[in-house]
Amino acid sequence: MLQSLSTEPASYSSAPEAPAPVDTFATFYPYSYFDRQGTFHAGGVSAKRNWIILIILNTIIVVAAIAIAITIAVFIGTSGYPVIACVFACLMLLGAYIQVRAFDYRRTYGVWCGVCAHCRNPLNVAARKIESQTTPCPTCRGRVLFKAGSFTPVPWYTP
Repeated sequence: MLQSLSTEPASYSSAPEAPAPVDTFATFYPYSYFDRQGTFHAGGVSAKRNWIILIILNTIIVVAAIAIAITIAVFIGTSGYPVIACVFACLMLLGAYIQVRAFDYRRTYGVWCGVCAHCRNPLNVAARKIESQTTPCPTCRGRVLFKAGSFTPVPWYTP
């Protein structure tokens, strides 16, 4: 006996589709930055100015420590104690190196905040105002080109 076939389409359960990628606009925060661990810090004009002053003072202290170390080491060395002079110079230079490493000279001010062009989740990019770069979205791993104040999906790269 022949069974009658249903003409209704089969229902497939599928995940909801992601929105189509489009350009999204971002807002620039000139005094915000990310630290070494990637934590976002919002700051103001005075915080940036204070940081620049601290970097200048730290540089002066390090250069002065190096000059003093070399001068005193030469004086101790010519006094007849070359081993002590070398140890003193090495310790002072090590201290200067540690002091330089304590400051994050690579801090880049300027963060663009917007939404990902692929998944519409918040996306923050540390870049200067006129800089353009590509970055992956931490949520969907879609590659996004940041240029001219907008996040543009990169069509040649998909996760």
